[in-house]
Amino acid sequence: IEIVDYLNAQKPYMVLADESLIPAISARGNRIPLFYGRDLWMQNLDTGIMDGYNEEAYTLFDAMMFAEENAGFIAATAYECSCDIIVMDIFEKAPAVLGNYKMEKRTDNYLVYVKK
Repeated sequence: IEIVDYLNAQKPYMVLADESLIPAISARGNRIPLFYGRDLWMQNLDTGIMDGYNEEAYTLFDAMMFAEENAGFIAATAYECSCDIIVMDIFEKAPAVLGNYKMEKRTDNYLVYVKK
């Protein structure tokens, strides 16, 4: 809820969010634009709804599952895809600056990076 409130206040252009947050953002967010939504990980249920995603979406979705190991790649790819906010799982040695992003918020579970 804290993250969703933060995102609502920021009025982002595009958010790359950890999959565990997508249901909360979708339910409580004020039209927060997500780089990918719930349908990306429900692909086995209905492949007919998958047409809207490019290769970067699938690659970032997979990379976000291991945020610590892929942090640099996530930041670089999200930047190329015009994401202005990244919300990822927290990890111990998270840098204050990640590529073109600066850490703006840290909760018990997530890190929020905003484009500089």
